[in-house]
Amino acid sequence: MRHTKKIVQKHKSRGMRTALAAAVLMTAALSGCSGNAEEPAPSSPAAGGQAGEGSIPADKSFKIKVMSWQGPQEQYGPAYNAAFDEYMKLHPNVKIEHLYQPLANNGYDKLLDTQFVSHEAPDAMQLNKYSMRKYADQDYLALLDGPMQQLSAYNDSAARWVDTFAGGEKGFTTLKSFNKYGAITSIPVDGGPGANPVQPFYYNKDMFDKAGIAELPETWAELIEACRKLEAAGFDALAADGNRFMQWITTYVGNQLEPGHVPGLFEEKYRIPELKGDMDAIALLTGKYKADNPVEAAELAIIKDFSQYWQDGWAAVNEDQAKQAFLLGKTAMYMSGNWDYSYFEQNVKGFAFGIIPFPVITKETTPFASEMLPVAGDQQSYGWSVNKDLENDPDKLKVVIDLFQFLTGKETQKKMSDAGVFVPVVSGVSTPDKVKPFIATANNKIPTVDIFSGPLFALANDNKAILQVYLTTDEDTAGTMERLHQQAATNARKKASDALDAEGGVPNQIEILQQSLDKQKADNAPAAVVQSTTDSLNVAKLKLELYKQYAEPLLK
Repeated sequence: MRHTKKIVQKHKSRGMRTALAAAVLMTAALSGCSGNAEEPAPSSPAAGGQAGEGSIPADKSFKIKVMSWQGPQEQYGPAYNAAFDEYMKLHPNVKIEHLYQPLANNGYDKLLDTQFVSHEAPDAMQLNKYSMRKYADQDYLALLDGPMQQLSAYNDSAARWVDTFAGGEKGFTTLKSFNKYGAITSIPVDGGPGANPVQPFYYNKDMFDKAGIAELPETWAELIEACRKLEAAGFDALAADGNRFMQWITTYVGNQLEPGHVPGLFEEKYRIPELKGDMDAIALLTGKYKADNPVEAAELAIIKDFSQYWQDGWAAVNEDQAKQAFLLGKTAMYMSGNWDYSYFEQNVKGFAFGIIPFPVITKETTPFASEMLPVAGDQQSYGWSVNKDLENDPDKLKVVIDLFQFLTGKETQKKMSDAGVFVPVVSGVSTPDKVKPFIATANNKIPTVDIFSGPLFALANDNKAILQVYLTTDEDTAGTMERLHQQAATNARKKASDALDAEGGVPNQIEILQQSLDKQKADNAPAAVVQSTTDSLNVAKLKLELYKQYAEPLLK
């Protein structure tokens, strides 16, 4: 672990059948080696432990190593550390070492790649769903379906552990499809389903008061009016940057305009989320979507009007510099997510701050306004995985599972949600007021497939640079869209050509998926895995049909 920084609180490949058998053995180990699936695990209150105390081996000492990308200065890190401290007080024979490894330059996965091979990986590690899939498919992660079927010592209900999570077992559908076993390989702890996919604005209450803004803006027109008042009072309205903010603002404005604008150009059978980007490309290639598209023109015009209220020199500023401008009271607003709340709470001096949810664009601003926001996700999206090597140490495995049952208990989730300012991952936890601006509302209605993504901007290589010129010079909307179109159309043609390529495109993907499906059926793979592969195969076939119908004639 020499390459990790410690936030110390003294606190290959095997066959599919082998791994699934190991999962069964894990369940047996966690349930006292009982062959009765209905018998509660020793870690449940019904098995003799006190509710809220867990039941782990008390005659041994354990040192547990966990690794995350949550640093000591990030609000999630301290929230975890406080929870780990509480667990160690509850179980004095357990010491938890929280290791911090930054994500920068893919350092997190690079370290784990080495550690897994040498069997030196932590006992549990935080993973996104893509890393989860990689390590699960390489048989480095424990399959957690067995433990998830047991009761939790830290919830006051008789429900299975999996049922205590928001969305229950269905909320794990996406994560289960992200590995060859169709298994649960992750335990969510922070950032549950229901978070608003659109980030809000942090705002300086003192500046708003001095500018005479009595009510927070709820619509785009009201936001622009607030910016006018702030400027008139001598304030820069917004701390923008030339990278992350640019991506966000184009996404959040465009997403609210004319749902179904591009999918509506195609037959109903193609209107699925998996083909959304393909429909954008084909619409450009066929000329169904032109350089003068009125919806994307409206999007750009809205952003240009807004840009006059951003701080001087914003195009050369990065997100950290923009954040500091707001922190130091140089601007009235700054766009960011819940992860920055505790940072501002601890570091803002000399003024009070609050949160403005991203405003709804109404028809007062443009006739293309849907007056809605994109729908929130209903799936658990990432979490903590357990090192498969722990199957060789059943007692230690029992402690690690108990630790995560503690972290996902209602009482702990309430404390962590308050400290980390995130949406709880379990049901029945009241949400503090400071978290509510980050939760989806009744305005989040636009289905994923119908979200307008601005194909010209999305498919142009130099989209941010082109947009910066548009926003900082007198270049008109038509000229900017033509420049975007030149690049986007070229990329759309390449995307179609690549998709139709027999060796590396969709035909090859279909062949691989079919072979995989045949093998899964022959191996009696779990139904969830077979269904996931079947679904992927059907999407691939539909995708090939889409490109053959619309794009192939234009590429000959």
